[in-house]
Amino acid sequence: MKKANYMIFLICSIFLICSLTSCKAKQEDVSSVNTMSEQEESEPGNSVSEQTKGDMTSFSASTLSGGTFTQEDLADYDMTVINIWATTCGYCIEEMEGLEKLYEQLPENVNFISICADATYNMELAEEILKKKGATFETLIGNSSLDNAILQYITGTPTTVFTDSEGNLVGSPIIGAPCIEDMDRAASIYLKEVENHLKELDQ
Repeated sequence: MKKANYMIFLICSIFLICSLTSCKAKQEDVSSVNTMSEQEESEPGNSVSEQTKGDMTSFSASTLSGGTFTQEDLADYDMTVINIWATTCGYCIEEMEGLEKLYEQLPENVNFISICADATYNMELAEEILKKKGATFETLIGNSSLDNAILQYITGTPTTVFTDSEGNLVGSPIIGAPCIEDMDRAASIYLKEVENHLKELDQ
């Protein structure tokens, strides 16, 4: 009996230690991926990663709204912001409201679209997420054409890239969600990046 009680006590202790360790790791992960210092917020360039390979100069994809989107649609704008996400990515979903705020604040010569990398297999879920978050921007369904163009080079989601009117990448991508605690701040961070890249295009 004593041996059985000891084993139960030992198992409970191990479970408690593992739980505490897991929570701590999760908190550190959220902090490192989704938050920025005040300096980084004032200098949007600090939020970016190394240049992503690939481009959007030649592709074709269906949209969740039932249309078709190609590189020719990028030609209508000086720059297009492209957010790449997945239905299994919690951070991607959390920042959706901030991305919608960004979309509403963009100048007329800049467009915003998203690519749901796993929408082919989770189309209904993708539509449900976008509806729940109030997202009105166009969302492309990941396919082999997008894989060849850009998705094969993406190391994690969410990732946001910027293209010129011909589909060439501009500047560096933003990897991760800059701020999920404050959607207005998140939109502001992205908007600063947009402004910086527009200046690059003018040079």
